[in-house]
Amino acid sequence: MANKTNKLIVGNINNTLYVIPYYQRGYRWTGKNVKHLLNDLLLFANAENDDNEYCLQPIVLQKISNEVYSHVAHEDDSVIRVVDGQQRLTTLAIILNKLSIPTTWDIYYDSEKKKLSEILDGFIKNNSINDYFRTEVSEAVDEFISNNEVKQALVNLFKSKEKRIAFLEYDIDTPTNEDAEKEAEELAKKYQMDKEDFLNQFGGLEMVKYDLEVRKVIELLKELNK
Repeated sequence: MANKTNKLIVGNINNTLYVIPYYQRGYRWTGKNVKHLLNDLLLFANAENDDNEYCLQPIVLQKISNEVYSHVAHEDDSVIRVVDGQQRLTTLAIILNKLSIPTTWDIYYDSEKKKLSEILDGFIKNNSINDYFRTEVSEAVDEFISNNEVKQALVNLFKSKEKRIAFLEYDIDTPTNEDAEKEAEELAKKYQMDKEDFLNQFGGLEMVKYDLEVRKVIELLKELNK
């Protein structure tokens, strides 16, 4: 089960590589979606009430070992798997890029084996369906911030110490080898098999861990959608 944690403040994210796993659907935001978000952010930026936080939809995260991603992560990066919420996270990264606001975090897509920063900076040419939507959103942001006053208001918002943009954050624990061993024993007993035979047929301990992880994800998403 996942626990609701402190809110993830966009302006406070440092030295992090967010990984979008294979099982997440691709990026599908449109120009209309991002303009709606930008309008909301602009209203929030210009509001003179006491509301100092713009809250985005929940994001579900899972801290993982950076060893697996050592070829793309910096040595001091935390590596976080995005179980759910990549649409808005990717969109915010695009907006920050277009506003020329530097960040120390990036997004890596397992299915594309590419970092978002490399794609946006033109170092990697990509012709996937995800890139089609990223391009549409990028162009919509350019159009929205073509007015210098609007652009500056958004820059000031993202750099503000008084106002903040936040996700509701939920964390999922990564199953340990001990968890997987216990699960393998229970499943072997259930199917009246020797544990080693079960693991051989199931694909090994790593597959048991993966199965546990997916079930945790499904449980949480059901809980969030109630």
